Order: sequence, then structure tokens, then C-alpha cells
Amino acid sequence: MVQSDPKKLTARGSGTLDTFTLQCSSTMGTKRSGMGSGFVHSVTCAVDSFYADVLQPLREWVPAAPHPVDPDDTSVNEH
Repeated sequence: MVQSDPKKLTARGSGTLDTFTLQCSSTMGTKRSGMGSGFVHSVTCAVDSFYADVLQPLREWVPAAPHPVDPDDTSVNEH
């Protein structure tokens, strides 16, 4: 899984991502008319679909909550 080992995504194995690219292939219209099979309409639909399917569901990463400390645990040093 990439989340547990981000080095899988890097060429040099540094584990740090500076940039990335998302791509989506779709069929483009061949006509310049404003009809449903037109090029402009197909580009608009492709952008809307890509945003709805890929970008909109993205959420900021949030680290897991810390585990609660067991009050009976004697290995924890008290100051």
C-alpha cells in the first residue's frame, strides 16, 4: 500500500513527493458545432467528470489519533 510506504512512488526512494500528475483519457468530439458530439461539449464533459470522480473526493490527510495511556501501566515515567 502506498500510504504505508510512499517510497514506492519515488524514483530514488527518497519518500518525498514534490509533484505528481493525474491523467484521465476520454473520447473527444470531432465536430466544432455546439451539438452533443462537438469538441467543446466533450471537453466540458471530460473536465466535469474528472473533477467529480477524482478531485472532489480528495481530502486532506489527517494523522491517526494518539492511543490513550493506560493509567495502570507502570512503564510510563511520571515527572
